Amino acid sequence: MSQAIAITGLGMRTSLGDDAIGSCAALRAGLSCAQELPQFTVLNEDGTPEHPTGHPVQEAQGFRGQARLLALGRSALNECITRSTLHTEHRERLGLFLALPPVSGSPNPNHSESRKPILARQLARLARLPVREELLREFHAGHAGMALALEQATRELISERLDFCIVGGIDSLLEASTLQRLHDQRRLKSEDAPDGLQPGEAAAFVLLERLKYAQRRGTSIQALLGGAVALRDEVDVSRRVPGVVLGRAVADLLESSQRPESHWLISDINGEPGRAMEYGQCLTRLCAEHPGLRQAPLWYPATNLGDTGAASAVIAMCAAVRAFARDYAPAEAGLILSSSDGAERGAIRVTRFLPS
Repeated sequence: MSQAIAITGLGMRTSLGDDAIGSCAALRAGLSCAQELPQFTVLNEDGTPEHPTGHPVQEAQGFRGQARLLALGRSALNECITRSTLHTEHRERLGLFLALPPVSGSPNPNHSESRKPILARQLARLARLPVREELLREFHAGHAGMALALEQATRELISERLDFCIVGGIDSLLEASTLQRLHDQRRLKSEDAPDGLQPGEAAAFVLLERLKYAQRRGTSIQALLGGAVALRDEVDVSRRVPGVVLGRAVADLLESSQRPESHWLISDINGEPGRAMEYGQCLTRLCAEHPGLRQAPLWYPATNLGDTGAASAVIAMCAAVRAFARDYAPAEAGLILSSSDGAERGAIRVTRFLPS
């Protein structure tokens, strides 16, 4: 436990709630705010227009592009700060790491850290966070970006380069160009494609610090980060074997565990047949070595929130943390599985904190 990482703060903004507690309670209750989006129109193959169904966040309405991501992220980040004790601490060694959607039109839309962290810088300024430029990171990898961000944050915390790290995800699929692209690819659930995703948008954050540091300063420890693994699948889609790389990421995470734990699964299954196939193939491979997963409960928040892209994994983390807090978690550890549209695959473990 000497290198254990504690989760000491949460913040969320979703279509179901203005904060983490409300959003996670609504998720547990099975609520949904799916609605027709009259402001967006996609064209079917025969040229007829259709209004898609999605999960908008009211606070983001009227904004586009990066301004929309900032509108989503600002309140969620403020909650993460104000509902923790971070605002009273010396924050010289504070990092802000963001999982974001892939860069549109980029030839290499992956987690390039050579890009200037423009959104992270703007978000820190709005939240009045004194984060130095070199401690801002952005991971433009979609769903699995959170696993990439957590891997880096864990290294920085263990090496004591950071005392705190706020790690979050922000994404919105509710942009006209995104919706039309998804519709053209027959990925958007519609009259033309009964199997598909419903677009969503959200922002969520977790505050991380070393467990010993959190205990020393007497803050509330909500759960532990049990590890994060990010791997890359074949870049050539035609050569990918569904579930292999995702299964390897989960297996690596389980093998690094220092104690046996019961698990439940939280997946980014979103209604697309390909994503469901990848999850099924992944689980089939894993159960040969980890038979306990065969009966593991499965949660998939996209049923209630739509596909929230780069925010999906941190939403799953918040859901697991609140499940521990309210004592309805079905196991001692939650395993979060993420598959990006690109080559990245990620696995994250969140475990219950049991004071010794």
